[in-house]
Amino acid sequence: MKKTSKKGKKLRLICILAAIILIAIFFTVFSILLYPFQDMHTTDRMIEFKFTGLATKVFIDDNTDFTSPVVKTKPFILDLEPGKYYWKTNFLGPVRAFTIDSEVTINLLKKENQIYTVQNKGNTIIDLIIRNIKNWAMTGKAIVGVNEELDVRIENDSAIEASQSERITGKVTTTEAEKTEEAKEESWLKKNFMVIPLIAILILTFIHILLNILKQKKKKVKAK
Repeated sequence: MKKTSKKGKKLRLICILAAIILIAIFFTVFSILLYPFQDMHTTDRMIEFKFTGLATKVFIDDNTDFTSPVVKTKPFILDLEPGKYYWKTNFLGPVRAFTIDSEVTINLLKKENQIYTVQNKGNTIIDLIIRNIKNWAMTGKAIVGVNEELDVRIENDSAIEASQSERITGKVTTTEAEKTEEAKEESWLKKNFMVIPLIAILILTFIHILLNILKQKKKKVKAK
C-alpha cells in the first residue's frame, strides 16, 4: 500500500507540473491586453500599451479590420491624435478599443498694443479665427499646433474662435516595409497556429495515460 501511495503522489505531482506547463504556454502565446482597457476615454495623447505574453509588436488602427495599422515595437508608447482606435498584438489575443477625446484649450497673453500670444494648451491642433464682433466678419486666421504658441494681432472689438483643426487625419499609415513585415508575421502565426493546441493535446494525452495507469494499479491492489 505504501508503494502504491508513493507512486500515486508522483503521478499527481506530474499532473500538477503538466497543468503548470499548459498555463505557462497559454500566457506566453496569448496576449492579455491590460492598457488601454476596453472603451477607455482619455484626453492624454501619449499612450503606453501594456499586455502580458511575449508579443513583440502592437498594431493600432481606426478600424477593426486593421487595413492600414500603425505598427509599434518597444517601447510601446505612441503619440496619437484625438479619435477612436483599436489595438492588438502580433500574438493570439483579443482586440480592444479606446478613444482619445479632443481638448481645445488656449491661453491668451498680451504682449504689446494689439499683439497677443496664443498658446495651445490642449491635446489637438486648433484652427484659430479672429472676428469683428460688430459684423462677425473674419479678420484673421491661423493654425496652432499642440504645445505651440503664435503671436497674432487682435484689434479692438474682436473675438477669437478656437476649434479642432479639420486638417487632422487622426492616424499614421504604415510604410511598405512595415506592411511586408506585418504580412510575414501573420503568415508565421497562420503556419504555426496548430502547434500550440498540438502541444496541449500531447500533454493532456500524457496526463490521461498516467491517470489510467494509476487507476489500474489501484484496482489490482483492491483485488489482492
